[in-house]
Amino acid sequence: MPIVPAPIDIGTAIQAAAKTIQAAHPERKLLIETSGNLKGEWDPARIAQMLSSLIGYAVLPGLKSSAIDVAAKGSGDEVILSVHNEGVIPPDAVATVFDPLPRGEDENQIQNDKTRLDLGLFITQGIVTAHGGTITVTSSEEKGTTFTAHLPRRNVELANQKGAEPAREK
Repeated sequence: MPIVPAPIDIGTAIQAAAKTIQAAHPERKLLIETSGNLKGEWDPARIAQMLSSLIGYAVLPGLKSSAIDVAAKGSGDEVILSVHNEGVIPPDAVATVFDPLPRGEDENQIQNDKTRLDLGLFITQGIVTAHGGTITVTSSEEKGTTFTAHLPRRNVELANQKGAEPAREK
């Protein structure tokens, strides 16, 4: 997935994505917590797409009365982003949540609503990976669902291609 890194602040990007989701789902409460240095070099459009997908996904499976927690923490050479709600992804779907939509025997037919996975999460994983990061999901009845993305402040491979050192927190 092509990316065009530019200096951005993840905190500002979170506020913008949350504002858009909140407008579409005014009945849902979004709690945002940020800490540390959230500046780095990422593709602004792709980061906005990733945030919109993760926060938007959290609106869907969660309990209508539960809040959605969005947190970003600047830590060393990366920013750690998490999105949490009290909804649960079925255990058999957790391992494949980032896969493209599963198909039945007829390739044009989705198996059923329970196994239908959001293509947005597949794209989100591609965005995180293109930035040199990783994304995981945990889900249980007791703790709800949390997506966690680790985003290096600057894609090390891209920096090496340009002959530059990765950006460092000051």
